[in-house]
Amino acid sequence: MAERQKDIVPLPLEVRVRMTHALIAVICRENGIDVLHIKGYSAPDGFYRPNRTSSDADILVRPTQAKLLVSLLTANGWKTVTTFESGSIFQHATALWHTVWGYVDVHRSFPGINLDPELAFTDLWNRRSLKFISNQSCNVPDQIDHALLIAIHAARDPSRGTSDVEYLKRRLGDNWPQVAERAVQMSAQTPFAVASQDEIPTSIESSNDFRLWQALSKGEDRLALLEGRISAANGLFPKAKILASALVANRDHLRMRLERQPRWTDYVVEFKTRVVESFHAWNKHRKNRY
Repeated sequence: MAERQKDIVPLPLEVRVRMTHALIAVICRENGIDVLHIKGYSAPDGFYRPNRTSSDADILVRPTQAKLLVSLLTANGWKTVTTFESGSIFQHATALWHTVWGYVDVHRSFPGINLDPELAFTDLWNRRSLKFISNQSCNVPDQIDHALLIAIHAARDPSRGTSDVEYLKRRLGDNWPQVAERAVQMSAQTPFAVASQDEIPTSIESSNDFRLWQALSKGEDRLALLEGRISAANGLFPKAKILASALVANRDHLRMRLERQPRWTDYVVEFKTRVVESFHAWNKHRKNRY
């Protein structure tokens, strides 16, 4: 048996990601779950530049069915890496890992779309299209909606976002204004404007979430991101909650970085590090302003 196992060859990454999309499509279809396959290999052909790869499968599930889908994936061998609450500052997705199929990001909302998540999903769902991935029929957003999702996702990707949007704009040509219209309809004007690299209207620059998306798109430091998050938050309590959480380590992210379960001493070290980094960042910002 040991000799035979030596002949096992891991699946190429692209094949694995495509098959993950197909497997999830089957699981959702069999259990009556509404899911849209988004970005990466589920996007319309030609929406990304040649040789642009994807390392995981991204799906957007109807928010009311998110917990059910996660439980079904867990029953099928996926393990939770980060929860909805710990995955990002937007608390929009949970990341799961399977030893054979790799990573999948299950989105219950899409950062940048400021509509109620259930209403936003229903809007996208009602305009959906189909794409065959690994010989399975997968629900995907229509072309204009998919372009919008790629664009506003690019607004928080400082390494590849600009090139992704530039390529997409050339690909869509005269259809690009339709994407801008959908950004307005989906209340996603700020990240779309930031990602598009066009002249930004005064109305966008004065919006509460402009500083946040600027910080994300430029990959700015922790303090700039914190200022942006506080500016975008509505109400004193959410602002205070963000401020308090900025000095507390994210358990799941700390575990991944340490490659073991964190101990209380790790949290103390992380707290001290964040205090020092925040002080230096604040001092740097203060000097730049004056």
